[in-house]
Amino acid sequence: MFKQTLLPITEYKDELTPEGRIYHTPYGPLPSVTTVLGQYYDKSGLEEWRKRIGEENAEKITRDAARNGTNLHRCLEKFLLNEDYSSEHSIDRMRFGPVSRKLNSNIQEVYGSEFALCSTRLQTAGRTDAIVNWNGVTAILDLKTTTKYKSEKYIESYFAQATTYGMMLNEQFGIHVEKIVIIFSTGDFDCYYFEKDPLDYVPLVNKIFIERRIGYNNKKN
Repeated sequence: MFKQTLLPITEYKDELTPEGRIYHTPYGPLPSVTTVLGQYYDKSGLEEWRKRIGEENAEKITRDAARNGTNLHRCLEKFLLNEDYSSEHSIDRMRFGPVSRKLNSNIQEVYGSEFALCSTRLQTAGRTDAIVNWNGVTAILDLKTTTKYKSEKYIESYFAQATTYGMMLNEQFGIHVEKIVIIFSTGDFDCYYFEKDPLDYVPLVNKIFIERRIGYNNKKN
């Protein structure tokens, strides 16, 4: 059972548009963090993969991954909020088992789960998987699913994503995030994770989001 010191929740309605996901915030509609990052990072590798295995197979794999991710995130949310998730499908509970053991070993307190955030400075919004006390420091936790090991050099966008959530948390609540944690649930019922200092990625986040905003304003003018 985790200690619960939950931050006040603010919900933003979101919708999927041709340009990507948008959150309707008190400051107007803002693009999601994942939408902005998706526009910044090169997708040629993904496109080549789809061509190589065929569109039909690619769509099935993508749908299955999305479903597995949704189910695991539901387990994660219930677990962090000390809620019973025994009613979830047995295969999802099995996948989540290794993740839960890692979390039990490292988390002391939970501040939020599936927590909506936004930033007027970065002009973006999103929903972080969790805000926790991870071994004594405030951390942004993000859960990913994968079928194979991903090395750090291929997941810079994940570190940027978690850092963006940390920067939004600081802007909204004045809370300093000292750690970002990306935990991967693998297809063979195991998991692994990376811990990073978000300060290492703040310049990158500023570059991505502020350059995008400047470019958008110039385009309007």
